Amino acid sequence: MGYRNTPLFPSSAQGTLANDTQLLQSDDQDHQDTISCLSWSPTAENLLATASWDGKLRIYDVGSGAKSVVVPATVNPSSPILSCDWTLDGTALLIGSADNNIYMTTPTTNTNPQTTIIGSHTAAIRSVRNISPNVIVTGSYDKTVKYWDIRQQTYAAATTLTCLERVYSLDTNARFSSTEDDRKLVIATAQGNIHLVDLRYPGIFLDTRSTSLHHQITAIRSFPDGKGFVVGGVEGRCVVVDESKGMNRLAREKNEFSFKCHRTLPETNNNNTNKTRTTSTTTTTTTTKIYPVNDIRFHPIHHATMVTAGSDGTFIFWDAASRQKKKSYPTVPYKYKYKYNNANQENDSPPPLSITALAFNSDGKKLAYAVGYDWNRGHAGNSPELERETRVMIHPVLDDEVMPPRYDGRRY
Repeated sequence: MGYRNTPLFPSSAQGTLANDTQLLQSDDQDHQDTISCLSWSPTAENLLATASWDGKLRIYDVGSGAKSVVVPATVNPSSPILSCDWTLDGTALLIGSADNNIYMTTPTTNTNPQTTIIGSHTAAIRSVRNISPNVIVTGSYDKTVKYWDIRQQTYAAATTLTCLERVYSLDTNARFSSTEDDRKLVIATAQGNIHLVDLRYPGIFLDTRSTSLHHQITAIRSFPDGKGFVVGGVEGRCVVVDESKGMNRLAREKNEFSFKCHRTLPETNNNNTNKTRTTSTTTTTTTTKIYPVNDIRFHPIHHATMVTAGSDGTFIFWDAASRQKKKSYPTVPYKYKYKYNNANQENDSPPPLSITALAFNSDGKKLAYAVGYDWNRGHAGNSPELERETRVMIHPVLDDEVMPPRYDGRRY
């Protein structure tokens, strides 16, 4: 995916959430805490798995009235699930838990599926991905990335990589790659480190570098062709690193760009100070609210299109090839009346709900996004009522959100 060297500029296109639908849930099947991860089956376009901080894993059959089906397998209800991913053949689900264990369950093969422990880390598992039919990779807060052969029952990692810091996010293009030669792994850690791995040589780092983000990385996503990646951070900014022209620093910097997102427009406040009988001094200040980028996803068909989601409660479609914002959406609304912890805040507008996770289904016609509280305002911003706002929404993807703009010389 080659990128044109043109400036990124905002689009005026504004979408509506009127056609987005909530997955039907019953009271005893709702997630009781923030949803950490969404994963669609690669073979069944209507099966969606959701993982939550409440320690529950659920599967939704969106094609049959979006009814929730709870996976009948015990993972560990007392430990949050931080990541989940379907195997490449769609027969099993991989689960990364805060209890340090990696689980695998087979919910689609029988009515009483079994859950097995593949292995464990010495700290919580932040990310799990399937990189080949028999191999999975996990990243943990114990500063390691481990590869596991799911055919073995030894519970010992086949290979271990030691990272510079705790693993916050990792991704692979294995679902999009037709050959093993193109498969890459990208790893983001604390302190802004990026590790790159060529999966033909999984036991060594291809490169280790930093990005132009100034603060904590929250998400990393590999290009579908493996020739680059995108990172997002708490500062409301993303960096796109295109390596299609080479990995040397000169070529990389020429094709790298960053853009601001998930920020409010500057608000101007005029404050009169130092007033006297004849003169007054006016101080003008502008305030821009900055929200973390929580997730990034590429479209499975139109690989130049990506979506970002943030703590401002919005998701935005971008065209990475033309460096253009395609369409933005308004903040997701509250379902219930918001109750403030501080009575003095009653006259203020409520803070936005967050979108904590995203996922396209296999044909790219549905975008699932999770709504809830991501603790970006800390304990003071939480309330019991916010748990009731946790939900999964389905957005029908429109052609103008993913189709490339029509102009001569387009490159993909």
